[in-house]
Amino acid sequence: MSLVVKTTCLNCGKTIIGEAKEDELGMSIICPSCNSSSDVEDNAQEIHYFEIEFSNEPRNPDGAEGNCIGDYSICILGEREPSIREAAEFCKADMEKMGYKYVVNVIEIPKEEARTFFDIERENDFPIFK
Repeated sequence: MSLVVKTTCLNCGKTIIGEAKEDELGMSIICPSCNSSSDVEDNAQEIHYFEIEFSNEPRNPDGAEGNCIGDYSICILGEREPSIREAAEFCKADMEKMGYKYVVNVIEIPKEEARTFFDIERENDFPIFK
């Protein structure tokens, strides 16, 4: 079993967002900064990846699931899925910078999809939606 968590490296003290692995000794994570293995503390936060879709027009749902499709999307990290309103507030600066007015969809995506379609190499520096 594996899960994405945010925790602190017990060796170098840096924040780690990454995949924790479970073995017979419990959950552990490898720090990308110092390459040491750290036990995942009980207070580690479980992290999820969300695709946030922007548009300049409010949209009606498309497709059978009622999802809206935006003109541009970004990936955020969160402890839980934000509502459309919460995502708009969380992404307000990004929306203004890119010239978009609305969040039209929030979709939880797997880590692999986030890494394939978005630049998340610096995810350890990303703000976390709580």
